[in-house]
Amino acid sequence: FSMDFPLPTAIIVSSLGFSFWHSQNLSFEPIPIVVLQLGYTLIVGFWLGYLRMRTGKILPGILAHGALNLAAHLI
Repeated sequence: FSMDFPLPTAIIVSSLGFSFWHSQNLSFEPIPIVVLQLGYTLIVGFWLGYLRMRTGKILPGILAHGALNLAAHLI
């Protein structure tokens, strides 16, 4: 990868997919909430992909995703 552009195409595409997957919540959440969630999950997708790229390991991303989900359910 090039350091000129920190996110490779694979991270961008997978982050878009990760965000789009959350559009299924439209069936039971108000549209403004889902739009907020789509933006949030896009950013989280970039971060998790970057985390994987920088560490070379998947476990940190799994733990981070789990921690975010836990925090969302505790709020």
